[in-house]
Amino acid sequence: MAGRVAQAVRGPAPAGHPGLYDVFIALHVSLALVGFGAVALSGAYGIVGRKGLSRELVRFISGRTWAELALVAAPLFGVAAMTVRPGGSEFAQLWAIAGLTIWVLASALLLGVLRPAEAKLRSAVTEAQRGAASGDADKAIRAHSTRIVWAGAVSDLLFLCALMMMVTQPARL
Repeated sequence: MAGRVAQAVRGPAPAGHPGLYDVFIALHVSLALVGFGAVALSGAYGIVGRKGLSRELVRFISGRTWAELALVAAPLFGVAAMTVRPGGSEFAQLWAIAGLTIWVLASALLLGVLRPAEAKLRSAVTEAQRGAASGDADKAIRAHSTRIVWAGAVSDLLFLCALMMMVTQPARL
């Protein structure tokens, strides 16, 4: 009853753009899956790197990928989807603010910890392959790999939290 009264006071909800909304949601979800999938894969290779130099680690480090950066672009399409959402946007809803905050944290972790650790790991692997100061290079490989593991794990945990926020939309006010 209260919902009907509130709807009557506000008037009809804006129509939105259902087709465009669906496209933006598909792009948002696709970029999120690609980005966090790449982060998870980096974390898995970080586990391999914690054991020291190996062929698998060299193969991972030699192939540069930008797939992780899809994580940074995903919220842009989420925001775009909310602006054309049928029924009006929900920017002021707790779930939307919390979800966006989580994405910002995950992006900061990616850009501030994971990507720099991958670059340093790449340098340490190159140094180890040359045979120069192998003990130091091996320690660096293990240290940077550990950072990658933790950054990947925390980032993917944040992804799960953001996913739950967006799917369940708690505290819809």
